Amino acid sequence: MDHKPISAVLAENALDDAVTAMCLESRPRLFALARMDYQAEDAEIIAWLLVWDERIVVQRCDRSNVNSYETRADFMAVYGPRLKNRTYKLVSMDGRPMADGIPYRLAGE
Repeated sequence: MDHKPISAVLAENALDDAVTAMCLESRPRLFALARMDYQAEDAEIIAWLLVWDERIVVQRCDRSNVNSYETRADFMAVYGPRLKNRTYKLVSMDGRPMADGIPYRLAGE
């Protein structure tokens, strides 16, 4: 049975730890996009969002395609009016609050 030198094992462990830290640091936040119907007192989840500092990816529940927005402004051009009039609501899946309904990492976290 071949054994690795302890220095090789320690180097592999250090790389594993570094990769894990890198992935945790750059992971997206998860949001649900709900459509609100206040008159009917009803709502439905219509999309899931993955939010990075530089990009938002939207997976609509009723479609097979995925939309990617390179900037907050691009996302707001599509969804901003509906978020501002409360037709849609973004719900953070990690419980962290959002300023003005927009994922706050994109709003300057």
